[in-house]
Amino acid sequence: MTLFRTMINTVQDEESLQQFILQNIHHFHNLSNSGYDQLAEEKNDIRQFIESKSALLENIDYSLSQTRAFISILFDFCEIFGFIASSRIENTLNKREIYIGKRREASKLFLLGVRENSDYINRFESICKLINEAVQEEATALNAITTFANYYLKVVRDTHYDYAAKIKSLIDDRKDDFVFLQHPLISDIFEVNIQDVVSAESEIIELIESYKRNFVYPRGIGSIGLLIEEGTDYVEEIDKIDITFIKIRDIAYHRVKGLSTNLKGRGVLPLETIHEIFVYLYRYGRMHYAKMISAFEYIQFEDISNPIEIIDWGCGQGIASLALKEYMDSHGIEPEIKSVTLIELSELTLKRASLHTHKIYPSSTIRTVSKDFNSLIPHDVQTRNDTTKIHLLSNILDLNENFFSQSDLISLIEETQKGENIFICVSPYQSDDEVDRVDAFKRHFEEYHPRDFTRIYEVENSGKLCDPYWNCNNNYKGNMNVFCTHINNGCDCKWTRFIRVFKVII
Repeated sequence: MTLFRTMINTVQDEESLQQFILQNIHHFHNLSNSGYDQLAEEKNDIRQFIESKSALLENIDYSLSQTRAFISILFDFCEIFGFIASSRIENTLNKREIYIGKRREASKLFLLGVRENSDYINRFESICKLINEAVQEEATALNAITTFANYYLKVVRDTHYDYAAKIKSLIDDRKDDFVFLQHPLISDIFEVNIQDVVSAESEIIELIESYKRNFVYPRGIGSIGLLIEEGTDYVEEIDKIDITFIKIRDIAYHRVKGLSTNLKGRGVLPLETIHEIFVYLYRYGRMHYAKMISAFEYIQFEDISNPIEIIDWGCGQGIASLALKEYMDSHGIEPEIKSVTLIELSELTLKRASLHTHKIYPSSTIRTVSKDFNSLIPHDVQTRNDTTKIHLLSNILDLNENFFSQSDLISLIEETQKGENIFICVSPYQSDDEVDRVDAFKRHFEEYHPRDFTRIYEVENSGKLCDPYWNCNNNYKGNMNVFCTHINNGCDCKWTRFIRVFKVII
């Protein structure tokens, strides 16, 4: 029996729907990450659920991240199958002010309110602008590109040849304006002969699925010994200064000034060149730094009596570890920091993080682990039972199963991090289903270690009209009280944040 068939048979009212979602949200996440063939088995039941139970959706609890994640995932299923019934989901999204991100905003334009075929053509520009923003907003271009492919597929399904041909013509004209239109998947689907709609639909779906199957996040088995940047002009420059975040970002600014500052996938994919490292620090460094500082403010570091071990998961250039040290120094906090473990797939980036960390934690043992999370073994991250572990997870937990298995990561933590742990989980607020991945991590420790679990700080700023953006990239200069003055004037440098800080004894 399919997941949605089980839900249809189980759900009778709002209360039973709420319980089913809470108990099965991990199954919905898994279904969302599955291939088309598995999802197609659910197609008719998804349609029936929307048609028969959608009224119940309006009255369940949307203060829960599981509920918000469920309806966001449900909307994705509507996009994949081109369901007109998605209008019923849209009503709930609007009423409950659910944040679905730029990609889903684009899909609304080809799913909803289409009264005549020319609407698909007239909305091309708006759809492209939203997809273009989504490419920068999301971890990779994977979802955004497939949404555009689903747009074209819907035109093929629901109109006739002339309209699909017009879309092709528009793409040829706008490739330079919207770079994502040059993606190989887009080129491949436009090579499909669409005279036979049934055959064309099948072929386009297979191309989309092939693209998704072939997306593999890089894996690494790690390098032996300590990694650290040596013998570069950057090392010479760093040796001449007392390292601070502002100073290293100023260096990055001068290194990229006048050059391209484009990055693939928001820098989530491993950085491959020194130029990309400088670009990332210049473009995103202040955002990461400021969010981490705002999370530290609610932790009573002075109450920690044990020696500290820091684990910086997906450390990048060590911005989170640097922010932690600067925060402690500025507040006169001087704990005994036994070790700092830096985990990062890109060796190039990890060497720079190691350089930074050795400078700011000269008395601590620095460990470097050049692996993806799925390749980690207990020895890589083992800590002592008598220390307090501070886990820095900046822009990590919102990533889906294409990147790493969250359940495996949790198992690794429970095996190796015995004793007192403080988790600092910080991510951008991109969409509600991504938010729920962070909350799912926290929920595990809250549910399985209830007596030893303490919430420390929780905050979210999503950028919705009722929830103002938190800060501004162009305005932030180290003063947490400075907010963007351009928000009402179409400022495009706004930050969102989603922070969960908690303590648990394992």
